[in-house]
Amino acid sequence: MASEKYTAQQMIDALEAAKGMITIAARRLGCAPNTVRRYIAKYPTVAAAQAEAKEALGDQVELTLATMALGERNASGSYIREPNITALIFLAKTIYKDRGYVERVQQEHTGADGGPVRVEVVYSTETP
Repeated sequence: MASEKYTAQQMIDALEAAKGMITIAARRLGCAPNTVRRYIAKYPTVAAAQAEAKEALGDQVELTLATMALGERNASGSYIREPNITALIFLAKTIYKDRGYVERVQQEHTGADGGPVRVEVVYSTETP
């Protein structure tokens, strides 16, 4: 079997630098995205590094969005960046659905505990 062109650590470093994004990591290494996917599938440490990098990116995105939504104030309390109402609405509708910040175009129907709706058809030969 041929030896690997890259070490697991090289893949980990590329994925961390690319915030977990496979095609960007591949471009940094000069390989195909499928090569990165193969390393992720083969090496648990590479898979863990990719998952951690993507999670960290998600946290950064949420923090940036929250900062945009709420605006920024200086030490005296004056805004240095005004709140962004669009970002506020988006945050409320996505993160705080449980508080009622949702738009309902159609009524949502679910079964017990949010699961699928169970339909039972009962046939009867009796007349009412």
